[in-house]
Amino acid sequence: MGTEAPFDVVRLDRRRFLIGSAGLAVAAVAGGQAAWAAGTPGALGAYVQLLPDGRIIIVTPGAEMGQGIANSLPKIIAEEMDADWSRVEVRLSGADPAFQSPVNKRQRSANSDGITSYYEAMRTVGATTRALLVAAAAARWGVDPATVEARDSRLTHRPTGRTLAFGEVAEAAAALPAPSAVALKDPASFRLIGKDLPRKDIPAKVRGTALFGMDVDLPGMLRATVRHSPVAGAKLLPVDPAPAMAVPGVVAVVPIDDEAIGVIARSYWAATRGAEALVLEAAPGPRLGSDDIRQRLRGALDASDGVLPFPVDYTPPSSFDMGATPAEIDAAIAGAAHRFEVDYEVPFLAHAALEPLCGTALLTADACEMWLPSQAADVIPPLIAGIVGLPATAIKINRTHLGGGFGRKNERDFTRQVAILAKAVPGRPVMLIWPRDEDMRNDYYRPAFIARTRAGVAADGRILAMSSRIAGQPMTSGAAFRVKGMADGSVAGGLVPRTYRIDRRRIEAVEIEAPVKAGFWRSVSGSQNGFFSESMIDEIALKLGRDPLAYRLEILRDDPRGTAVLEAVGKRAKWGTPLARGRGRGVAYSAEWGTRCALVTEVSVTGRRLRVERITCAVDPGLAIDPDNVIAQIEGGLLFGLSAALAGEITLKDGAIEQSSFADYPVVLMAGTPPLDVFLVPSTARPGGVGEAGVPGVAPALCTAIHAATGERIRRLPIAANNFEVI
Repeated sequence: MGTEAPFDVVRLDRRRFLIGSAGLAVAAVAGGQAAWAAGTPGALGAYVQLLPDGRIIIVTPGAEMGQGIANSLPKIIAEEMDADWSRVEVRLSGADPAFQSPVNKRQRSANSDGITSYYEAMRTVGATTRALLVAAAAARWGVDPATVEARDSRLTHRPTGRTLAFGEVAEAAAALPAPSAVALKDPASFRLIGKDLPRKDIPAKVRGTALFGMDVDLPGMLRATVRHSPVAGAKLLPVDPAPAMAVPGVVAVVPIDDEAIGVIARSYWAATRGAEALVLEAAPGPRLGSDDIRQRLRGALDASDGVLPFPVDYTPPSSFDMGATPAEIDAAIAGAAHRFEVDYEVPFLAHAALEPLCGTALLTADACEMWLPSQAADVIPPLIAGIVGLPATAIKINRTHLGGGFGRKNERDFTRQVAILAKAVPGRPVMLIWPRDEDMRNDYYRPAFIARTRAGVAADGRILAMSSRIAGQPMTSGAAFRVKGMADGSVAGGLVPRTYRIDRRRIEAVEIEAPVKAGFWRSVSGSQNGFFSESMIDEIALKLGRDPLAYRLEILRDDPRGTAVLEAVGKRAKWGTPLARGRGRGVAYSAEWGTRCALVTEVSVTGRRLRVERITCAVDPGLAIDPDNVIAQIEGGLLFGLSAALAGEITLKDGAIEQSSFADYPVVLMAGTPPLDVFLVPSTARPGGVGEAGVPGVAPALCTAIHAATGERIRRLPIAANNFEVI
């Protein structure tokens, strides 16, 4: 396992990033140490170490949670280095400013930007490393560097045929100053990027040696668990620790905050029994149920106050197109041949990662070391420093593999809790594990939303106006990047699609309060607004008597990539060919994260029994670093979205979350997984994000397929709430 280290959070400009990552040890640049200490033999900066036996160690800055970033980012470096991929070994990074993306100034894995925010930087790291190796070899031979070629981890002097292994000149290369500029490869000459090669993390996962958060095992380690207030959002009344302390093996009962309490023991079984012995009562206050929250959402749709606009388009860095005025929208709809007003609704959703929240910490007098399955890195040391009373430079973060993340493990609550527990038992490592019911009932949920979309369409199919208002909890209240007086982009982004030609557009949001915590869920605003907007496009097409796929192609903005995936998926799915009675197809399209994604879902319905027969999906992700991994990511997104669309729903009764496990929050199992036909459409565009791209189109394509099969329009998710039985 790779580890990283002590640091104060700083922002590196391009020059310091380049030096830190390819010329000098990070310790000399940012006051910290990376995967190896300054002066480590063969280390060329923070990312690359060349060993005498020919192995190449490459550190990945991203969190590996199954999405393959620990393969893709090192592959980019290796490509520009001209390294022998079979000799490359990958290490996971901890937290260090050398690993911050120069694009978003963060070290975290979220928003499908693992590749997009590091692509150029990783190419530069690799190219700079190659340039240093070439220069060192040229100096040893006393020749012009232009006559030295790198390939497969060897350096060759073309005129004489002399060769050196990378490792033979690594120490000399590390002593050279980093060049101010380097030449990047022509993509046409790539030998690794775009090729399906064995993922570096798979052997360890197959053997069971990959270290996940739950696998950490340190000498003398204590185990801990946590219980939260039984009422969502309510404070705990004082808790008597005596029942837990009476359980053999329990070491301490630790109040964490006003909503949670932890139990530390010599075994997880003892910690669990101790936690179960505690009597928890919530402070008096409102005890809302799901129907109460739905009423709030409905009321917000009709509100005249608190309405926040959101841009219908955006041109970086700060040009916002706020769209048409309400009066312009009203006038356009009033004069349209076809008028629409439709409400759509989605429920609260849990992340439900297979690996529950967990983490390990060891606090000593002068340091705190942590082992975390966390999507975040850069923000953790300052957070922990404030808890344990040490400087951020004394906080060492070891990031493990994650058993799923989906946005939940970008939150810091479990990280903060394990630090508080470790503070109660200094000198002893302690692992915190949330049991499944606590994980399910104390999530940062994807909020419930209701949206009302109005549209006016001309007789020829031109969309004259579309306006949509969404009601729900915000996810970025108080965030520094939130624009004052503007709706939360995590709520309203993409509510009226930018992908289609619509003459006048308007987006509005009304925020409500709810007792549950709200957080980013895989595809964020796309998870609800993909359903809302694509369902409306389908309703318009059918009202006009148009084929839904052909209509999308007709109104699509000038985007050859979008046209290509829609045409390709239609051909692959045999769109337009007759189906038996009780069967139907639906189509949906999305263009987010720099990726174009079109999918067709086919269903069969007998009475109220629904079967998803097949999902066909065409994807243009731009340049695919690992094509097979892109397909795997899209397949995962399709199943994630399908689970939510079919039965995903978090409900409240008397203030408490009702769901506690996969028994009452079901996900699609192998027996219920339909055939998935995901294929890539060739592209020369720059790499896009794919981790979330498969999610937004699932629900609308599924619901429109059901409509095609039955004539019943579904506007409220999940499907199960409409009395369908999924088979």
